[in-house]
Amino acid sequence: MGYYEYLPHTADVRIKVVGKDLPDLFDFALKGLCGVLTVQSFPEGTKKINEQIELISVDDTALIIDFLSEALLLMYKKKAIFSELKISKLEEHQINAELQGISVDGFAEDIKAVTYHEAEITRNSNNELEVIITLDI
Repeated sequence: MGYYEYLPHTADVRIKVVGKDLPDLFDFALKGLCGVLTVQSFPEGTKKINEQIELISVDDTALIIDFLSEALLLMYKKKAIFSELKISKLEEHQINAELQGISVDGFAEDIKAVTYHEAEITRNSNNELEVIITLDI
């Protein structure tokens, strides 16, 4: 089973994400991103919101960064926190997925961008996939 943890950094937020496979890595990367976006409050009559994401990138590392960037954009645009991921396709540097979440009033933390700095999907000594995600705040 995968996990994420926040790493120390002077100015930005760094998240180490570990997963048994690519879907697991994407799922925990999204959860790590949501953990940074502290919700200010929930509106009365909070509603469920689903959004589709379809992306193609040059490699899997670029794909996870592009995916998180698109998810972040949708969270700000839709005023929602998308913490659940249903992947229908994840192969050949392409993802088709549904983000599932709920409406929020706003976020306490402002993330400017998901960056490519230090990002590279590798295999660790336990044969799990691992990536460092850096968020510009």
